[in-house]
Amino acid sequence: MTVTSDKPRRLAFELPNALGNAHSGVSITIGDRVFKCRPVIDGITLLEFGQLAAGAVSDGDAENMDPAQAAAYSTALIDFLRNTIVDYDSFRAFVRDNSVDIDMLGDIAGKLVEEYTARPTQSPPVL
Repeated sequence: MTVTSDKPRRLAFELPNALGNAHSGVSITIGDRVFKCRPVIDGITLLEFGQLAAGAVSDGDAENMDPAQAAAYSTALIDFLRNTIVDYDSFRAFVRDNSVDIDMLGDIAGKLVEEYTARPTQSPPVL
């Protein structure tokens, strides 16, 4: 026999303590330039980036993406960097002025995901 209740269930969650959950030391260094990143980013930003990036490179071969996959990956990458780097406009200008390639931008995003989730984005080597 299954018993159901007409009472609505309420789930309550606490917002993370910005100081206790912050990654205050996160920054990106390219050459001699340092770009500070936000101490905390929202979960939706991480989930959306992960979803779009995984869909774009699901076959593991970024060089052979079709145009739709490349567009999705580019959109996800730009949005993720815009939401994590404090002075995104300066970062963007630096990237353009110094011809930073998409591979480096992808590596930067991967390391940031590791920092914000406290998990490596690559599998450990098999011994």
